[in-house]
Amino acid sequence: MLSEWMIEVPCDLESQWIMVPSPVGRRCLVVAKNGVTCMYIKSGYCLKRFPSKLPGGCRYTRGQGSRAGVTLLDCIFDELKKTFFVLDIICWNGHPVIDSETEFRLFWLKSKLIENPESGRVSKVNPYIFCQLPSFECKKDILQNAMSEDFGFKLDGLLFYHRCAHYLCGSTPLVVWLKPYMIPEVLGIDVNRGYIEDAPPSYAGYETHLHLVQSHVSITQKHQDLYTTPNGKPSKAQTIAEHQAMSNASNEAKPLVQKAKFTNTQSAVRDLQLGIRADCCRLYLYGGQQFI
Repeated sequence: MLSEWMIEVPCDLESQWIMVPSPVGRRCLVVAKNGVTCMYIKSGYCLKRFPSKLPGGCRYTRGQGSRAGVTLLDCIFDELKKTFFVLDIICWNGHPVIDSETEFRLFWLKSKLIENPESGRVSKVNPYIFCQLPSFECKKDILQNAMSEDFGFKLDGLLFYHRCAHYLCGSTPLVVWLKPYMIPEVLGIDVNRGYIEDAPPSYAGYETHLHLVQSHVSITQKHQDLYTTPNGKPSKAQTIAEHQAMSNASNEAKPLVQKAKFTNTQSAVRDLQLGIRADCCRLYLYGGQQFI
């Protein structure tokens, strides 16, 4: 569930939106299943595999049954703090909540992390901390107080979630984004001077910034149009590119299959399964229907 830039301030911002501060870090999807916890980045690559005290995250928490023990969390990872800051929850212990509203998902996430305090402490079977990011109502005085506080991490930006939004694949206008130094201009709220000083030298105002973003989107769309026919079907160039990609993937898989025949079968099969899961992760983040 990815955000879009706040093109204009929603008329119901104070009553229907929730603000979540986002720390500097790497956006990732954490999947705990079958006694192993995996960290997938946006490209779908599995960057880390480790035990955790999340349901299904290590052999001590592995559940019984076909769906029990599966946990999926939308996180931002801070390597220095060894912390996964949890933005949102997709599934907890086999219970999916993607069809639930934002307000309920945040409440559910908070209650589940409280019920599992060991996931918030570093230990031998939980090498990383899992903690929920704070959330605030979007009333002006509440935001004003929030932006004057120290969140305990370096702030990258602010995410604004619509209260009634379900967890959606890909980007959505129901989650919008602003940098801290944009807040005074866009929302008319004073922020810590340090946030203003963090603005890049090239920043010349929010309208100029949006114009640059829209220009970049137009260029990207033109590039995509080169690979699409007027009726929406893939062009010959795109078909050739997809065929080449499939051929490359097949060639990459051959060494693993050969290794399975002659050396370590279980290791090769595991590597192939990780590749499949990575593709599923990428599809889930950018438009797929399910993770696994």
